[in-house]
Amino acid sequence: MSGNRFGGTLDELFSDNEFNNHLITFDGSDNQLTGTLPGGLFNSTSLQQFICGTNCFSGGIPTGICNAVSLITLEMPGLTSGRNCVDRYDGIFDFYTSQQVPGEIPACLFASTSLNVISLSGNGMASPLSEIPYESALNNVSLSYNRLSGSIPLSIQRHKGFHKLDLSYNRLTGTIEQMHYYSHNSSRSIL
Repeated sequence: MSGNRFGGTLDELFSDNEFNNHLITFDGSDNQLTGTLPGGLFNSTSLQQFICGTNCFSGGIPTGICNAVSLITLEMPGLTSGRNCVDRYDGIFDFYTSQQVPGEIPACLFASTSLNVISLSGNGMASPLSEIPYESALNNVSLSYNRLSGSIPLSIQRHKGFHKLDLSYNRLTGTIEQMHYYSHNSSRSIL
C-alpha cells in the first residue's frame, strides 16, 4: 500500500479482529491517511512490522501499541507530514512544516525485548527518553527531529546492540561520557 495516494482512516480496515490476528506486516507509508492510529490493531499477536510514516494522522501514538508483543519493526516517521497536510512557506528556501504529534513516546517501546527498530523521526514529539532493559533487542533507533528532552539514560549510552542511534535535532542535555562503547566498532553510527 505504500507510496500511493490512499486517504481516509485506518479504523474500518483494522476493525476486524480476525484480520488483525493474521496480519504480520502493514506498510501504509507515504499516503494521505488521516484520523488516529487504531489502538486495537496492536492487540494482534502476529503483527511484526508496522510501517506507516509520511501521512496526515492526528493524535498521538496509542497506548495499545504496548500490547504488540511480536512487534519487531516500528517505523512511523513524519506521521503528520504527508503531501496534503503540511503547510508550505514560500521564500528563498522552500520548506515544509507539519503539525507536531501530541503526547509522549510510550515507554513500553523501550522496555520491549522484541523490538529491533524504532523510527519515529520528524514527529515533533515532546518526550523524555526511557531506560532500556539489558536484554533489549534494539539495534536501530531513529528519533531525530522531535522535542526529546532531559539526558540520555545510561542504559541507552551503554547498550552495545545499536547499529544506529539517531537522536539529532532534539533538546537533549547532560553528558555523554558513556557513549564510548560506539567508538570500538566502526559499523555503528551515532548521530
